[in-house]
Amino acid sequence: MAEEQRLILSMETEEEKTVYKEIYQGLMEEKEHISLHASGGELANAIFLHVLNDHPEIFWCDGNAVSTSYSETILQEAYVDFAPKYLCTGEEKERKKQEIDAAAGECLAAIQETASDYEKIKSVYEYLIQTVEYNLDAPDNQNIYSALAGKESVCAGYARSTQYLLNRLGIVCAYVTGTTTDADGNTEDHAWNMVRCEGEWYFVDTTWGDPMFQQEEEQVASRAMTYDYLCCTEDMILRTHTLKEEYDYPECGPDRWD
Repeated sequence: MAEEQRLILSMETEEEKTVYKEIYQGLMEEKEHISLHASGGELANAIFLHVLNDHPEIFWCDGNAVSTSYSETILQEAYVDFAPKYLCTGEEKERKKQEIDAAAGECLAAIQETASDYEKIKSVYEYLIQTVEYNLDAPDNQNIYSALAGKESVCAGYARSTQYLLNRLGIVCAYVTGTTTDADGNTEDHAWNMVRCEGEWYFVDTTWGDPMFQQEEEQVASRAMTYDYLCCTEDMILRTHTLKEEYDYPECGPDRWD
């Protein structure tokens, strides 16, 4: 992944860059234990989550359950024994990957190579809203398998699938998290995206565009798809969404997309 797609993680030290690469490689190889050149488990856990947020294609790893232990070698070189939890491995992982590829291919095949950035983003937005149902009880709902193959998910599945499909189309898209507040003042954790469209940054929230989500949240009675959260500005998104303050985000472009 290009450095520009890591919106919320600033790789300032060689240690961070090394640990990021070690975790990514270990997950791709489905290692039960990954030896990390990290100074402690807290750093390892933080970068682990960033790896998963940068790489939605790693659907086989559960980012909520990690085992770490801090040790030192005889040479006094610090390292962490990192044990990620896998949702599936081997043949099961490959079978699910084929299902994901089939669904992604269906979406991508309908988009012309000459389409503009906005047209590509809009097509992915519409595809996911039209094919996925919002369901809090959907299995694997924190990864792309739930939305693309299972056709049911929650915000994490919508956002990671948006990121995955747009990345495959060459659109820079990042996974962002924070909280949302509904009309009654209720706050809950949420995930959505930032995309770079025609050289400018915008927010996309595919979940909030889905009428199935809106009905479950009892916000609207209509089943109509809404485009309010397709390439919207910071002013628009911050009316209901709050980004995690500890991260840096690029400035949004002007309101150009109706």
